[in-house]
Amino acid sequence: MQVLRFALVGLGSNLLLFGAYLLLTAVGVRYLAAVVVSYALGILMSFVSNKSWTFRYRGAGRKAFARYLAVYLCGLGLNLLVLYVLVERFALPHPLCQGVLVLVFAATFFLLQKFWIFPAQQPADAPRAARV
Repeated sequence: MQVLRFALVGLGSNLLLFGAYLLLTAVGVRYLAAVVVSYALGILMSFVSNKSWTFRYRGAGRKAFARYLAVYLCGLGLNLLVLYVLVERFALPHPLCQGVLVLVFAATFFLLQKFWIFPAQQPADAPRAARV
């Protein structure tokens, strides 16, 4: 069920954010700046949705957000680098490249969220060795 919920949150937020990206570039914002703006919006929107609905995480919100932010900032850096290379070096259309990159990052982000950002919580009386 988490994969389905993650997909729904991701699909909804990425459709909105990709639309924002296209709108920003259509009004003259450079494509790299448009990616930064859409990532910032996406980080806030998807953190809340994934924490509360996808993973139903009840742990420390600040710690989870710090991890979430670290993952998505690294993702942003990698996204910008790959997008720049594909557009500037290989002359590929930026909307197509950004659309494909969104899909490529989704699986990695799911796994990082499931196992590192929002790990399943164990009961407080679980043996220490079982709490990893």
